[in-house]
Amino acid sequence: MASDPRGRWFRVYARMVGHHRKFRDLSAVELGSWTALRSECELRDGHLLTDKADARLILRRRHVPAAAKVLDRLIELHLFDVAEDGSVSVHDREDHDRPPYPSDDPEKVRERVNRHRESKRNEDVTSGNEKVTTPVRARSGAGAGDPSLSVPGEGSGERVPEGWDNPDVVVAWNNITGRYPSDRVCDWLNRLSNDHPEEAIIRLLAEQWASEPNPRTLLSRTENELKLDAHRRNRAEESARNLARMKAEEPHRRREAEATPEEIERARLQRQAISIGLHRGLPVPTDPREIRKFVMKHGEGKAS
Repeated sequence: MASDPRGRWFRVYARMVGHHRKFRDLSAVELGSWTALRSECELRDGHLLTDKADARLILRRRHVPAAAKVLDRLIELHLFDVAEDGSVSVHDREDHDRPPYPSDDPEKVRERVNRHRESKRNEDVTSGNEKVTTPVRARSGAGAGDPSLSVPGEGSGERVPEGWDNPDVVVAWNNITGRYPSDRVCDWLNRLSNDHPEEAIIRLLAEQWASEPNPRTLLSRTENELKLDAHRRNRAEESARNLARMKAEEPHRRREAEATPEEIERARLQRQAISIGLHRGLPVPTDPREIRKFVMKHGEGKAS
């Protein structure tokens, strides 16, 4: 696939931004700075920024206040890495990316269509003494790499291209239904693969085909099941998070219920001091008397 001058896309799940320990405490400015630097890396050769000065310049062009401090914060959280030569790279870049599949490239899809049609024409004129590879329909629950699916070149000594057994919904459609998908179906499958794991799509395609082998409704039924699965998973994860939060907060609620007025006041001052320290970049004292002086000196109203 030719290099796209717009750069490769990257993905960040909404749940990760809201709950991942690296993202959940970022301010709007820091999150926007991460996005700007992350996008710029995709447009650079090797996905690298020259050095920290280069990164700061990108942030200043975005009118980011205290660009150096923001950059250091992102590096401290291991959202970016600084190499020995000073270059800046995205930490665990592969986690936000997806390896390209054959179905991502329309040109490669067309090539596979032509190869498939040529293979079918050759099968029609093949004599009975020659080896013919015929498509095998998938069992319920089968996916890419499953023994029930046809394997190109298997047993013939033909070299299998590297990565042929990667999960691919277009190939799975062909194996499951015995027919190659139209352009409209390819677009639909690729759209689904952007929102759901390809292994899940392949599994549900096989299950829906086993229950009703109707290609006209197969995709809509599969998409409905994917949405239901995602909904059930989100509900289960939300319930688990709520339960974990309640268990974690229980000791604090119990201590607050049993606390004396002096302890409650001391805790309130400590929270205000931490808020002021984070807002103004000041070290927060630990001694209760010093905490009270710290809050009185720097002003409670400034701890926004």
